[in-house]
Amino acid sequence: MRISKRPITAAIATTLIALTLWLAYHAIYVIKPNQTAVLWHRLEGTQLNASYAPGVHLIAPWNKLYKYPSNPQIVELQLDALSQNGDRVSVSITVRYQLIKAKLPLLHKDIGPDFSNLILLPEVEATLRTLMGKHSKEALLQSNQAPLLTQARQALANARTANYIEIKQLSIKQFTAQPAPPTNKATNPEKS
Repeated sequence: MRISKRPITAAIATTLIALTLWLAYHAIYVIKPNQTAVLWHRLEGTQLNASYAPGVHLIAPWNKLYKYPSNPQIVELQLDALSQNGDRVSVSITVRYQLIKAKLPLLHKDIGPDFSNLILLPEVEATLRTLMGKHSKEALLQSNQAPLLTQARQALANARTANYIEIKQLSIKQFTAQPAPPTNKATNPEKS
């Protein structure tokens, strides 16, 4: 009895096609025009010597490309702080930033893809809270917040984010203030 080679050939061809499709899905990366990518190598870790430009890239399926935006990004945040005289001040801030392309592999290695929640927003918040705490409510509510923003930009230029991220613009959309809560002094009534 003779065994037909057609089913075996069809099974091999189907397996090869499935394997090729799987490899293509996991090995071909498309980097869009507004993106840059960093290669994470399974055996060697983040490749610090290069980042990947827009285009189609063939990467070994056991490695991974992490995509980052290369154009300026905008993030908005709402911040509550205390002024110098203890009044609560709420401020709505817009931060326009751009990742430094040459430092992108280091950013990925040191911080990772969640950089905005791990270093950018916390440093902006801490800087602005510190600066708002040095000014009175009246000074903060004035229409000219340029000195506060200048001080914030200078402080952020020396912060950890400056190693990876360029702060292009800080702008204050809205300031609101509430008076300081009354202090409750505990009194001990004298007993007669």
